[in-house]
Amino acid sequence: MAATRAALSSAAKRPCASLMLAASSARCVRPQLRLLATHAAPATAASTKKPCADYISLSHPDGDASRGSKIADTLDRFSHSVLATYSRPQLIFTRGNGLDLYAAADPNTNQGHNERKYLDFSSGIAVNSLGHADPKIAQIAAEQSAKLVHASNLYHNEWSGELADRMVNLTHQHGGLGFAKGSKPTSPDTAGLKVFLANSGTEANEAALKFARKAAKSHPTKGGAHKTGLVSFKNAFHGRTMGALAMTPNPKYQAPFAPLIGDVRTGTYNDVAGIESLVDETTAGVIVEPVQGEGGIFPASIEFLTALRKRCDEVGAMLIYDEIQCGLFRAGTLWCHSEYPTSAHPDMVTMAKPLANGFPIGAVLMRDSVAQLIAVGDHGTTFGGGPLTSRIAHHVLGRLASKELGDSMRESSHALLGRLRELVAMFPDVLLDDAAAGKPSPRGKGLIVGVSTRDPSHAGRVVTLARQRGLLILTAGTDTIRILPSLTVTREQVDKAVDIIESCLLVVRDEMQRSTSTPVSSSKQQQVRAFSTSARTSAAAAGAGVGGEQASAAEIQAVYKQFIELGSSWPKDPLRPDIDFGASISAAAQTALLSVASQSAVHPEQVHKPRGAPLPDPLPGTRTLTKAELEYAQQSLKLLRELRDNKVQLEYPLPESMLKPKSQPEYYSRLIRSIDRAVEGKSIAPSFAQRVKRFFGRA
Repeated sequence: MAATRAALSSAAKRPCASLMLAASSARCVRPQLRLLATHAAPATAASTKKPCADYISLSHPDGDASRGSKIADTLDRFSHSVLATYSRPQLIFTRGNGLDLYAAADPNTNQGHNERKYLDFSSGIAVNSLGHADPKIAQIAAEQSAKLVHASNLYHNEWSGELADRMVNLTHQHGGLGFAKGSKPTSPDTAGLKVFLANSGTEANEAALKFARKAAKSHPTKGGAHKTGLVSFKNAFHGRTMGALAMTPNPKYQAPFAPLIGDVRTGTYNDVAGIESLVDETTAGVIVEPVQGEGGIFPASIEFLTALRKRCDEVGAMLIYDEIQCGLFRAGTLWCHSEYPTSAHPDMVTMAKPLANGFPIGAVLMRDSVAQLIAVGDHGTTFGGGPLTSRIAHHVLGRLASKELGDSMRESSHALLGRLRELVAMFPDVLLDDAAAGKPSPRGKGLIVGVSTRDPSHAGRVVTLARQRGLLILTAGTDTIRILPSLTVTREQVDKAVDIIESCLLVVRDEMQRSTSTPVSSSKQQQVRAFSTSARTSAAAAGAGVGGEQASAAEIQAVYKQFIELGSSWPKDPLRPDIDFGASISAAAQTALLSVASQSAVHPEQVHKPRGAPLPDPLPGTRTLTKAELEYAQQSLKLLRELRDNKVQLEYPLPESMLKPKSQPEYYSRLIRSIDRAVEGKSIAPSFAQRVKRFFGRA
């Protein structure tokens, strides 16, 4: 309370510099304060905005559960029974809500909390388009589970047919598979399209490849037994079962399982000139992603897709679009190709991921020209098209098609791409934007977006750093940061996600600079430091400050230790115990005085332990500061100590005329007594007698 009163009294007479300090102190309620954040940014004309440094410090460490804790024991038990086909961080997610995911946490290493919240910009790898734990989906799942889950595909159920009907009608409405937007089939006897329901994306692709061979062999003029060839493209990903894997030309995935199915050719994505020799009279099917997802977020050109369509028609081959990741409104339209010219439309489109918002499902939507050649018994599935998943998918598809969600999604996509363009301009030394080489950044459509890094290893590094700061994003290809938020994402969530990525790129930049022996020229580097006189003066003064005599690491560590001790001793405000100004001082000192590498490597709980706990030994590495900057930090430390010790009030006492105004001489004394009573948990409401006295001016 004394510190609070001192701050109020100092505002009346403290010089301007102290008022600036008090103002910045009042804003320190966040764990990191952008004003006090330290980073080095190359000076470029393209970007004047400074990257966000609020999330430099690690806040969500992987695998920090203490030995013997429930989480550590659970993960150890899982390791003995779960096949390791994925390299997973040491996290256990337990629940979700919208774009938020919650992981179990050890209270002993998480300030007493038993979970951590993450912002999910991966949406389960493009699956949860309506977010996590959607209440309406949960309600429908519960209702249908209590009614009917499975009855086999030997019989009709009420929801698989409804799902197929909605999918066909939406395709007429939005366009796709030969139908221009808003068009109808020419014959009243057919809808022009048919649906096969499966359980996953790779199952849908397997079915489409089978259908392509059957349809091509049965082509009325160009068919025959010789139609067995299948074509895919470099950097494609179509699944991991044997047929789909054969169409995924990545040695890492294919080599351990060779030989795969034969008669497969691989072409170059977006290479129009190579199509004629690639697709010939023996080709049965061509499968391509309109936007390559796992390959690095590369959209196909309409020219390329049109040429594929033309060549397939010439040789009697079936054209398959794998829209498992880019379809169902993720790219902004029902199908990624919905608004393309019909001359660029496929014979079949495969889908899965978002169709039931996380419940297992896959599907193939095909033209009648293909469906008419598939007979009873040609393909089948035990679980595909079950009433539970089909009802959920029917509901999800209807919501994904709503105008309100479409408008919101387009606004969020515009905001995301705008922020990412700024991001690329801020980090030209880390991120790659080379349209001539086929790697513009950012790239993609709608909410399937990628940004390339100059060093391929940095993409994975950014993903790790982001997760350790509460953001889930992905890699793609060899060098791409992949961003796939739910379609319900808000502008505020976009801003937070990109802010975190900016902080992660600052860490990467710092690591790059520390790993090279070549010093960075002062003409190419601008230092913006907390506790620096250059932070309060012009850019010219900033340049002069950087070139001054350097402070030693021991001197900086000594000041850092004093800041931590000050933060530990700062009095708590009993009326607002959730606002820990002392912790804010410690966090600001960490940001200003420790190196970025130290901040990212050391968990805050190891740096700023509970009050009274010893500091780590040895202390973390420090930044490079000049003597003048360190002196300014010491001045800040002195002023904060004066504020804590009530010296401001003693040096600048308020006159009696202010403390006891003639109109209500007891006003401030009464206010202080009320505050003290509130701290003790007592009522501060005046009694009836006191109210009467105040009314007559006697109290």
